[in-house]
Amino acid sequence: MNIAAKAAACGVSPDQYRERFLTLRAALWKSDFKRFAREVIRIRTKSGDLEPLVLNSAQEILHAAAEDQLKDERWVRLAGLKGRRQGFSTMVAARAYWRTTLWDRQRAYILSHEMASSNTLFAMTALMQEKHPFPPAVGTDNAKELEFVKRGSS
Repeated sequence: MNIAAKAAACGVSPDQYRERFLTLRAALWKSDFKRFAREVIRIRTKSGDLEPLVLNSAQEILHAAAEDQLKDERWVRLAGLKGRRQGFSTMVAARAYWRTTLWDRQRAYILSHEMASSNTLFAMTALMQEKHPFPPAVGTDNAKELEFVKRGSS
């Protein structure tokens, strides 16, 4: 994308164009988690490649349940007694990243059965931040917490 050319065509500076683009893109992402997942979230496949997160059937069911709970209760709390490799952890980490990066004053806490699993989940979230096309500013960034200072979220 040639931002300078597009900005000139719109009669604005490249900085103004970029700001408007990000504002509109963020609004689209806030309204559609699946779009955010496809356009922003990158996951490492079993072969080691990075690919966009496209929800599988199990993740679609989980997403629908989370959206229903959010509509009814105004918050989401999910507990997963799960089979291996259905994408539950990936989906939960992606939703947490979506909420904490696009909404103000959001906190996500992901708990797992052992420290190695927690470390894997945090590494997944760190990859999401690293591969974000327009990564939000980070304050605290350590082995246990990722804080988005402009949003007051972590």
